[in-house]
Amino acid sequence: MKKSAKPLIVIVMFLLLVITTLVLISVGLRLKYEESVRTKVELQKILKSERTKKVNLVANYQMVAAEDIITSSAKNDLGMVQNSEPGIKITVSKDKIEELSKLLKEKYD
Repeated sequence: MKKSAKPLIVIVMFLLLVITTLVLISVGLRLKYEESVRTKVELQKILKSERTKKVNLVANYQMVAAEDIITSSAKNDLGMVQNSEPGIKITVSKDKIEELSKLLKEKYD
């Protein structure tokens, strides 16, 4: 009896289908990986530029917030004068504070 070539053809076709599927999957995964790498590089560039902007803003803030810059700007631009007299110092005894606290508690209880 003659053996038929049909089972061999079916096996070869099945193997070709499996190999083709695996190749297509690997190509798809490689493309997806390359796209992810490109996205990662772009996001790293954006992150670096944002960090640079942050450093520049902090430096600018420190420059503007310096006390001597503020006082000179207040004097020159706004016409303000610096107070040369010391501030007022108020002293109250601890006993007086406790006495007033007791009076307030009695009043509102």
